[in-house]
Amino acid sequence: MPLEVYERIAAAAQTIGATLNQFLVQSALDKANDIFERERVITLSSRAAETFFGLIENPPDPIQIHHARTFSHPIIDRFSLC
Repeated sequence: MPLEVYERIAAAAQTIGATLNQFLVQSALDKANDIFERERVITLSSRAAETFFGLIENPPDPIQIHHARTFSHPIIDRFSLC
């Protein structure tokens, strides 16, 4: 690792009273926790959240679900990835 990087990390560790190893392990753990938290949380726009919770509170009739699944339109079907 470049000397400047090492010195900066070592100075940060010293500033909080940790050894370099303690600082590196804690930093890696913090980063890992951030990554897992980002993967666990679903972020929705206000509009998407309203739609989602609206469907939970007032689910569509099964016949509406069937119609939505069997809906066909020439333009939409042409660009469908399914």
